[in-house]
Amino acid sequence: MFSFSANGKTYKVKFGYGVLTQSDILTQVSSMGAINNPKDMIKMLPELILVGLQKKHKDEFGYETEEEKKIAYDKVCDLLDDYEDELSLIHISEPTRLALIS
Repeated sequence: MFSFSANGKTYKVKFGYGVLTQSDILTQVSSMGAINNPKDMIKMLPELILVGLQKKHKDEFGYETEEEKKIAYDKVCDLLDDYEDELSLIHISEPTRLALIS
């Protein structure tokens, strides 16, 4: 299990057996060596995180239909964007960070 924080909330990502066996993510990961398109590789990270969020955050990221899965996937992509933005603020100097915030 690992966790990450975005938008002031901490998300716990846990890959439980049930979720892993009910999704096709293991098949996708096992075929990574055959991926020739970088876009396909980039799409895998939100998929992995979405699967991992099912165990602890099903109320927010759970899905039963393909349409619900698409909505949850988009939410994970937004979270990753926000997480990356927050990391960017951490890695700049304190005076620069304060200037950006104000």
